[in-house]
Amino acid sequence: LLGDAIFVMPSLWFADEVARQGGKIWMYQFDWEGNDRQRALHAADQAFMFNKLETHAASHLFGKPKNDAERATREKLSLAMQDSVLAFARSGVPGTSALPAWPQYTVETRAVMSFDTACSIKNDPAGPRRQWWYDAIYGPALK
Repeated sequence: LLGDAIFVMPSLWFADEVARQGGKIWMYQFDWEGNDRQRALHAADQAFMFNKLETHAASHLFGKPKNDAERATREKLSLAMQDSVLAFARSGVPGTSALPAWPQYTVETRAVMSFDTACSIKNDPAGPRRQWWYDAIYGPALK
């Protein structure tokens, strides 16, 4: 609940507003799960974005790879994330040949790149939570 209030909802509201005004925006979420007990962890994407997978902090967040195959999977995801940032810096579009086609975020589809073992596009992945926040918290407060 706190993570939604501080990070997720403000990001989505900002994206919605930029999209409504005709701005170009792409969104991603980090869905990779480090083990069977934990879901995707806050800030774990930073280890992947900056290829710091073997640091003490990364080991503390999601553990060391169990084998070479798991290490290769992590490195592939890290490279995909880095390549998307570099593509965006070069061309203004984050898509790369290693990723599925990455559409712009719009209020109609709310397309989000899911960075995971198998990357994919998810349309409005936070839809039910977003709607609850709009209906129960922010809508009444803004009336």
